[in-house]
Amino acid sequence: LNEISNLEFVFAGTELQLNSAQQSIVELQKDFPENIRLVQRMSGTEIAQLQMQSTVLLSLIHGSVSDGIMSAKMYGYLAAQKPIVVLSSTKGKDIQYFANKKIQYYCYSAFDFSTTIKLLYTQHTNGELQTVHLNESELFSISQEARVQQLSNLIHQNILTQ
Repeated sequence: LNEISNLEFVFAGTELQLNSAQQSIVELQKDFPENIRLVQRMSGTEIAQLQMQSTVLLSLIHGSVSDGIMSAKMYGYLAAQKPIVVLSSTKGKDIQYFANKKIQYYCYSAFDFSTTIKLLYTQHTNGELQTVHLNESELFSISQEARVQQLSNLIHQNILTQ
């Protein structure tokens, strides 16, 4: 962490997650108080503002929780059009959104995470880190309206037409 000592990781609402990941973050914050900031739960508007101010977004996923299901948080992350570092405990259950774009960086170990953060940090400091541009149809595909339409179609195809 020495070469990237001015990095700041902000974790919002972690007090609501009483699990080993939350405990790890609290312990890291004790060791690196100048790099890790814990903030209380925020409103959706405040979270969106924080995401837009961020350079890179971080998502913690536990294997049994994700199992191919996209979290509501990930929709907001994708809409922010920022690179997303995804810490996952289970390899092989990754959901790649917009596979033709470099928006997600999956990490399965501390080494993967460290390597990815250093890469993104270097790109950022060299002015090479690009915002991920999603076109109008890609943005619509992650909208609530599109998800409701998909659910409606599934219900129609699998329940109502049986």
